[in-house]
Amino acid sequence: MTTTETNTIPTLLAADTRGTVLEPGSPEYIVEVSGFNAAVDHQPAAVVVVEDADDVSAAVVIASGAGAKVAVKCTGHGAVAAGPDTVLISTRRLNTVFVDQHARTATIGAGVVWQQVIDAAAPFGLAPLTGSSTTVGAVGYLLGGGMSPISRTYGYAADHVRSFEIVTADGVVRHADADRNPELFWAVRGGGAAFGIVTELV
Repeated sequence: MTTTETNTIPTLLAADTRGTVLEPGSPEYIVEVSGFNAAVDHQPAAVVVVEDADDVSAAVVIASGAGAKVAVKCTGHGAVAAGPDTVLISTRRLNTVFVDQHARTATIGAGVVWQQVIDAAAPFGLAPLTGSSTTVGAVGYLLGGGMSPISRTYGYAADHVRSFEIVTADGVVRHADADRNPELFWAVRGGGAAFGIVTELV
């Protein structure tokens, strides 16, 4: 990726997304790239704080067109740094949680942490298969399989996912469940980070 392409990325992101676009050097950029894992030093070409799946789609298309990589951050627990050849997608604004007490399901955005799910489910006598830390991003945890303290009883948390909204590498927003894109649905539950950017799941 050339310097010209790197400098163009924030401009393209600002034109094609509703989210906030941050460039290196700004105070907001420094705050946005920081996270739980202080050992990781993110230095992406740009950060886009996305508002919805369409923003994610646009960011993926722009990054691909510029020959840049794409990284995703919710809480910053991950150990892989985003370098200057990368567009960092921050999902923190995708933070909605809806609990259907009758179906016993929770629909959660990619910016949601487990404490939010616990708080939303508790009034209905329900609880998620969270890990031991409630500050971890729920979607990232589920994409990695999700080993809960009660997994011996209930299995991996990912096995309980009903559906995904996911942006694949071609920038298309797809829905995956047992009937729609079933192979993608199977793959994402445990290996999701390799197959696309999940924006919401049930």
